Amino acid sequence: MRIELSFLKSVKRMIDANKYTKGKGPAFFKGKEISGQRLKVLIKNVREQNLQNTGETLVIDFDFKKEIRSIPLNKTNVEALIKELGADASRWPGHEIWLVKVLVTNPKTKEEVDGIRMKGAEKKVKTEKVAAK
Repeated sequence: MRIELSFLKSVKRMIDANKYTKGKGPAFFKGKEISGQRLKVLIKNVREQNLQNTGETLVIDFDFKKEIRSIPLNKTNVEALIKELGADASRWPGHEIWLVKVLVTNPKTKEEVDGIRMKGAEKKVKTEKVAAK
């Protein structure tokens, strides 16, 4: 499956969503960090990052407890965000989404662990100030 995405510099190119099916790292936000079943976050940035073991991965940055955290996107989450926010990833920052804790099977260890699914994108948050009347 090939999906056309337009990235931060408005450069259009074809990006194979299949390459975003992997990617974890110790610095990345984990499902076990979600207290309860879901967490609403604001997307601050979308970028590509080259991971040591898996190659290039699409990553979103968001605010979490007053610090910027990141999540590498797998194919399922890329497709969910495209469905909710559209294929132009440069338009994703400023949108709120839900990070939902789900039970997933680690493909290497076959153990069940907390994973993350992204759902329920809401309208873009307005950041400009409104003049008082």
